[in-house]
Amino acid sequence: MQATNAPQPGGGTVRVRSLVAFNPDDRASFASEFVFAGESIVCPIDVRPVTRSRPATRLRASAAGLLRRTSAALLVLPWLITGCGDAPRGVSVQPREAESALPEPATLLLSSEQQAIGAVEVNSIGMAFAPIPAGTFRMGTEESDPLRQDGESAHTVTLSNAFRLGVFAVTQQQYQRVMQSYSPALPDGRYPAVMVSWDVAVEFCKRLSNLPEELAAGRSYRLPTEAEWEYACRAGTSTAYSCGNDPVVLRDYSWFHDNALQRPHPVGEKLPNAWSLYDMHGNVFEWCRDSMAEYPSAAIVDPVTTGPGDVRVARGGSWYCLSSQLVRSAVRHGFRRSERTNYIGFRVILEIPSRDTHTQIDGAGLSRRTTLSHAGKAFRCESCIPAHSAG
Repeated sequence: MQATNAPQPGGGTVRVRSLVAFNPDDRASFASEFVFAGESIVCPIDVRPVTRSRPATRLRASAAGLLRRTSAALLVLPWLITGCGDAPRGVSVQPREAESALPEPATLLLSSEQQAIGAVEVNSIGMAFAPIPAGTFRMGTEESDPLRQDGESAHTVTLSNAFRLGVFAVTQQQYQRVMQSYSPALPDGRYPAVMVSWDVAVEFCKRLSNLPEELAAGRSYRLPTEAEWEYACRAGTSTAYSCGNDPVVLRDYSWFHDNALQRPHPVGEKLPNAWSLYDMHGNVFEWCRDSMAEYPSAAIVDPVTTGPGDVRVARGGSWYCLSSQLVRSAVRHGFRRSERTNYIGFRVILEIPSRDTHTQIDGAGLSRRTTLSHAGKAFRCESCIPAHSAG
């Protein structure tokens, strides 16, 4: 990224930085970020004319290519520096959200079932993990539900082991600390890490597990299975959303098309579900470790689907979803494992040392059981994705 400084009246400077992002059509889009007086103003995808109302605002303009990005910068910079008059035609201005700290782990409300497992655990880089109890639930959508889509056939799933799931999606700041490199398309480290493929998300889990502090503590990380993700999202509910069936109420829990202003938002700004998990509906899709496959018709224990297919499951919907129906607890989405967009992120599981049994479903729809024993150490299992290095 190239950054330049321009003088600002009053002795300050305006920093201009080139950004690149990907729109839903997988085409690269260029933008410029202007930073002044602590305010970050980004010119990426959307265009709507509006009048500037006060100096501390965020600017969003269209920039579908390098030439248009440069034109936008030349058009906007004089107006930005002088702070006078209306915004240039075709420019949308939105107030910057107030900065807010993430909830402290000690303030998260846990159910009695969660408390029986333990408190929220915080790892060496500040990621918080809520305990999720073992249990049985109906995965998918019942046939009588008018919102049901293809591939959502309801079936009974039992998760025999408790686990800990990230309270938030992995943030840009956390990703940077583990991977040592990241070029965020958004200016705040509390935004979810996006532009991350499935394979890179798996690599993040491996590197996090291998940090010296995490090895010393016996902590091991992986992506959640699709069943674990939906179970945690539902948090004991059987409704369309973890907050009920009302899309209006959903706006207090989720960022999607109705309220997201066509972009991701920092994690933790909406209300959590009953198990103190934030942003399970909307904001960004979240990678799961499963390949996309048909659900089994019979009851199943600890399922995880593997196979040769290139399509991996992502759950939760995103800011880009045009309907609240697309961020329901049961909705399934499949993306190529190489997909990198600004509406897909991920959250991770911190495994609780136990005897772990997974039912594997292969490409032919057959199942087999694999039992693993691990006592506080990282483990390796070829049939479980990702494979962690043996301790």
